[in-house]
Amino acid sequence: MMQAVKRRFFAMRNGALAEQMKSGGADYKINFGLLLAQVADIAGQVHAGTLDERPEKLAAEDMAELARSLRDNTTTRESMLIAPMLFPLELLGREEARQWLLSCHTAEVADTLCHKLLRHHAEASEIAADALAAENTTDIQRYAALRLLLNLLILRKVSPQAARSLAAGFADSEAPIVSRLAAQIIERITG
Repeated sequence: MMQAVKRRFFAMRNGALAEQMKSGGADYKINFGLLLAQVADIAGQVHAGTLDERPEKLAAEDMAELARSLRDNTTTRESMLIAPMLFPLELLGREEARQWLLSCHTAEVADTLCHKLLRHHAEASEIAADALAAENTTDIQRYAALRLLLNLLILRKVSPQAARSLAAGFADSEAPIVSRLAAQIIERITG
């Protein structure tokens, strides 16, 4: 199934968009230039079992393994974007969800992971808090945790006080990607 997904990426590739993204700083070894909506469409076909000429609906465990394999294919942009669209939420434990969050390499991957998968996790606020409290997190990992926190705030799955408390610690971060998002969370609360 992974090869079928990759073939679909290749068939839908947009070299001009991929080049534009590269010029804008998107540093992926392999970038097919697909729009997020196209990636979501492919994910929908995988879920429906209609991706290729051999219709096959995957069991939840097989879907989880496919998603993990795609997530671990860190050289390919679209692989990392489709992975959270495929992973069955009911099979995602807290520790694995934390690992997914900490495995983000770009803001685009973090945004997609938080929006398509992690914000629906029952322990999402604890996962974000744990990642923000960890000592050795990178700026992109802090960004991912704050992005998850913002998603939860929008969905009212975390209290404004808790979100403000967590975000306040990063409002003065030297990393603009982190400080801007922390400020956005605080602004949303204080409105």
